[in-house]
Amino acid sequence: MMFRIFIITGIGCIVFGICLFLRIRSLRKRKQYVLNRVNLSDDEFFLQFYSDSELPKAKIIKVWHDIALILDVDPGKLRPSDKLTELDGYNKYNQPNISSMELYIIDNSFCNSEKNLDTIDSIVRFLSGNN
Repeated sequence: MMFRIFIITGIGCIVFGICLFLRIRSLRKRKQYVLNRVNLSDDEFFLQFYSDSELPKAKIIKVWHDIALILDVDPGKLRPSDKLTELDGYNKYNQPNISSMELYIIDNSFCNSEKNLDTIDSIVRFLSGNN
């Protein structure tokens, strides 16, 4: 009986170890992808992605930097198409920053949003449009 418990426990530990290894490897690949991007200045970021919008440049840049700070990502490496679920876990301490992002959105929007705020662009546009 004890032998079966040890076998089951051992198999469980091996499966857990494999899952943990795959998760860490996935995060490293994602991190490397973000780190290998061209680092954009504030002006380059705005001109490349938001110059056609009517949103205020200063507000866009502030929100963009706030998002980068929460996710512990260099702002010049973020892109509007980045999904929060892909960047969560990017930070060096592997803390769950999506809850921090949700609090930031609520604090800065003065209301609960029914919008799907799953990308950097959706958050920047949503919060930059609020006063």
